[in-house]
Amino acid sequence: TRLQSWLKTAGTGYYQALALGVTDVGGCDWLTMGPCESDAVNGYSTAAYHADMVSFVASWLADFPGTRIIWRTLQHIDTALALQADQDKINAAILAGAGSTHGQATGDVSGVYLSEVRSVPAFPGNQLHWVTDQQAGDVGGIMATADYMALNPAVATGGAPIIGSAIVRGRVA
Repeated sequence: TRLQSWLKTAGTGYYQALALGVTDVGGCDWLTMGPCESDAVNGYSTAAYHADMVSFVASWLADFPGTRIIWRTLQHIDTALALQADQDKINAAILAGAGSTHGQATGDVSGVYLSEVRSVPAFPGNQLHWVTDQQAGDVGGIMATADYMALNPAVATGGAPIIGSAIVRGRVA
């Protein structure tokens, strides 16, 4: 889907369904986002994607204050589907918003942490997705590291890791 489809004002119901699910489980400490393939395929500009990111984050943090939003980069996809320049535009917007340091929020959109997944290419023949067990494991490990760093920033500076905690329905218990 396009990022624009996830905006609270989009009329698609995606934002509302996500918010309802999060409300049903009592909130969330982090939200992983990664809509971007369709934006690259459609030639969306860096400025437009960044503006949509800012809008989504502002709405989400107004509704769920304190949530850490982990935003994954767009992996390299077949240039027959999206020109490399269009893929680069989306990643430039993501890096401006989240920053360029994996697992940290160093960009210009407060509360957005980077999940850098571009080292895992999409599956040949299905250029938008990771479909093998190996790909899922690789991407899952990269994203889990970003999630862990966002939830426990002391790790990035040599602090103590989370000990004796459990992830329960999207919340750290």
